[in-house]
Amino acid sequence: MSLIRGQVPPTPYRWSSLWILFFQLCFPHDWLTLSAAMEDRVLKVCRTGETCVIELRGRVPVLENDDIRWVRDNWQISKKQTIIAPQNYKYNMFKNGTLQIYDGQMEDSGNYSVSVYEKQTGNQKIMQLTKLTFLKPVSDLRVTTLCAERGNNSVTCSVGNGDNLHFLWMWNGTNQSLASLQSNKHTIHFEDHTPEDLVCVAFNAVSRSQGAAPVCRGYLPTFTALGIFLTMAMCSMLMGTMRKNNKANVTEENIYIDMSGIRQTRIPLDSGNPPSESSDYEYCKPLVSTLPTSMPSQEPG
Repeated sequence: MSLIRGQVPPTPYRWSSLWILFFQLCFPHDWLTLSAAMEDRVLKVCRTGETCVIELRGRVPVLENDDIRWVRDNWQISKKQTIIAPQNYKYNMFKNGTLQIYDGQMEDSGNYSVSVYEKQTGNQKIMQLTKLTFLKPVSDLRVTTLCAERGNNSVTCSVGNGDNLHFLWMWNGTNQSLASLQSNKHTIHFEDHTPEDLVCVAFNAVSRSQGAAPVCRGYLPTFTALGIFLTMAMCSMLMGTMRKNNKANVTEENIYIDMSGIRQTRIPLDSGNPPSESSDYEYCKPLVSTLPTSMPSQEPG
């Protein structure tokens, strides 16, 4: 049912307005607080394994005697500026109402609400909601290329860890493709060839990582590839044969001469006198030569 400008609303609309006015007159404070709480809701994202801080928004003063109550999904964390949660080592609260969460994990995600009450009157001063999400950062990014002989190349970008991933492909200096997936990998296809400056960027709200894709250089015809292979094989065999010949030539040129001889010792004739010479002589000759027919005579010293 649509209303025309200037037309008096029918009875159901008038009753709705009267009910709203009734709640405003009878419960002004709670109704306004509820409305403000529904509007004052923010989203916050933190890394897993790090300390996350939730601060009170606005400039509403928090006094020392005020009752600060933090609740996560109907599970109370603090009361009267004291942490009462079973895992009290995981939380810390400052006097201004700021809440700290140590070593945040995926299970710590949820709806966090804070209410501040005046100690004397019990009136609620602040009511704020925060939807907190812990995400794993992107890590172990890999980019692989599957090259086909007749085009239709595919490039896959994958990550080892990460939540709520987004994949961005860039080439020619501009963003060309964007994908938001629940999976940890994304594949893009090219009909002819892959761009030389193809880059994959994987990111989420807490981290970012990127890597370049290997380029497909194209394929040579089968006969050409076979000819190149045979040529390289023949060159390798020829080089091996040349190395063996060079080694044989060097072996023939290395000539060693072995010398042999006869050892003689001069003995003095008179044992009473000290010998004038007691040297040992060795007569050497080439191994291929024959011994001399006559030996040098021994002379007394």
